[in-house]
Amino acid sequence: MIGATPGLLFPPQHPYNTQLTTTKDNFYDGDSEYPAGTFCWIDLATDPGAAKSFYGELLGWDYLVVPTDVGTTYNLATIEARQVAAICPLPEERAGRPPYWLSYVSVANADEAATKAVDLGGTLLMEPFDVMTAGRISVIQDPTGALFSVWGRRITLAPRW
Repeated sequence: MIGATPGLLFPPQHPYNTQLTTTKDNFYDGDSEYPAGTFCWIDLATDPGAAKSFYGELLGWDYLVVPTDVGTTYNLATIEARQVAAICPLPEERAGRPPYWLSYVSVANADEAATKAVDLGGTLLMEPFDVMTAGRISVIQDPTGALFSVWGRRITLAPRW
């Protein structure tokens, strides 16, 4: 079980904590909107090479590879040029632990959602933090142990579920 130790999900070298250049071409689709409370994004932390091959063949995903300033990549999965998910390396701090999917729920304000989640019995695994120019996120464990992230957007990601 992941504890509340900062950095277990997204350590300092994780793409979220590094500088990516976010542009309409690599991380934005202005036509998508997600009302608060709806799922809006998903990341897979794993071996990107194996996962890209598997999901590419299974789901027809192509990839837009976005380099980070620490030598890793953030692999945006696309279908017909629309971004649907991302695959990134499993953080070194999680070596030996299983890969994981992390789902994001759209909220009006990530800080307020994180505070309310704790008030309702959730555990804050990562304090809210800025994700480049895209918005602000926080990672939370609900009272049953399930992990999710809240995303207070400044730009809108592309999956249309």
